[in-house]
Amino acid sequence: MGHAISALLIRRKIDLVAVRELGLVSMELDQGLTIIPLSADLCDRLSDELSAPGSMADRPLFDTKAVHRVAELVAPAARFAIIETDYFGGTGDQAAVVYEAGHAVLPGRSASIGPINDALLALGVVSNGSQDPFDTVGLGRFRRVESLGLDE
Repeated sequence: MGHAISALLIRRKIDLVAVRELGLVSMELDQGLTIIPLSADLCDRLSDELSAPGSMADRPLFDTKAVHRVAELVAPAARFAIIETDYFGGTGDQAAVVYEAGHAVLPGRSASIGPINDALLALGVVSNGSQDPFDTVGLGRFRRVESLGLDE
């Protein structure tokens, strides 16, 4: 079974009015984490609407100026992560980056299973001991962006 998720993660109360006004979908996960799923169409639309074209880095794919602007609008001055997974049949890749005050505090990309867990730890997630941070907050329940309520 494959796994393909791209998302903005914020571990702080977010402005749900701003989320709706931007036409976004958000979902609360465990430990106060909020996930906002991302897709190419959504990022293109936001780039135009927010006059924020361009990327911050090649990976994660949606590490864009528009996503940074979204983070600032829904949770001003919050530390946030942009994550992506792309696995099929046990092989694949993942990437994650954590930003605070406009600076990457934890960039990472690996063929191992580490960058997203590292990003979750940097957001303050505490593993429950029997599961890694990814499963502790409930991300393991989702396999595709569509399962988070975003139609691609």
